[in-house]
Amino acid sequence: MPNSVPLRRIDEEEKCRILLEGNYGTYRVVYRRVKSTNQLVINNYIYDELTMVIEPAHTLSARIDGHDFVVGYDGRSCSYFLVDGNEIAKKIRMI
Repeated sequence: MPNSVPLRRIDEEEKCRILLEGNYGTYRVVYRRVKSTNQLVINNYIYDELTMVIEPAHTLSARIDGHDFVVGYDGRSCSYFLVDGNEIAKKIRMI
């Protein structure tokens, strides 16, 4: 499978809420919310995003160098970060 293509570089001045962050090898992964849009950011590039007002369970994903990166929300209380199906980080959300 080919690598995912980034949508764009992040705006470092943009106000955001970090939902979860973690590292895998040389990759810094950030799951964040900007206004009503959740974004998967890897090494300062947005790879996937989803805009919504009410936040249901969802996933955002990208494939880079043969690895599947997934972040998401379980719809109840947790944000998570997976690589190739293995949990790297998990965080309980305070609403």
